[in-house]
Amino acid sequence: RVVPSSMTKLMTAYVVFSQIKKGRIAVNNQCLIGRDAWRKSGSSMFLNYGDIVTIDDLLKGLLAVSGNDAAIALAQASAGGYANFIKLMNDEASEIGLNNSYFKNPHGLNEVGHYMSLRDLATLTMRIYQEFPQYAHYFSMTEFTYGKVTQPNRHPLIRGHYDGVVGGKTGHTNEGGYGVVAMVK
Repeated sequence: RVVPSSMTKLMTAYVVFSQIKKGRIAVNNQCLIGRDAWRKSGSSMFLNYGDIVTIDDLLKGLLAVSGNDAAIALAQASAGGYANFIKLMNDEASEIGLNNSYFKNPHGLNEVGHYMSLRDLATLTMRIYQEFPQYAHYFSMTEFTYGKVTQPNRHPLIRGHYDGVVGGKTGHTNEGGYGVVAMVK
């Protein structure tokens, strides 16, 4: 078991993609940004309280610039509330065979009992690309602009345009150190 840090956002994305597939939300749905997302510390897409943002832009903020604010906004908008979303994360993880993972939040900031295994990270990444190829572009964006702030993707293999890399996710917290997941063709 490892502390997955922002690589948790792979599971967040998986759940959101599943909700879209089930017709419960759509990428063009608009979300009102509340205080919880606006106040979240760590990496950010710089959402403001009261902003109205599409699921599409929140996914870009989640995956290209690792926005913790985007993770909270997506959790609140796609599952009828934050607690429901965390339950969905754990239910979906169990359903797809992530046998050594447990989620307590959608962003990956450290909480006791929030963990993944390296095998589960690899399994989840493969499942995302196999089940949701139409959303692969979110994982390979080199930069994202929200408002007047443009940020580069934090993934060094994407930023460096390494041949064959189609996407992935990074993570960093003091507890988890640095981590990277990449999908290569």
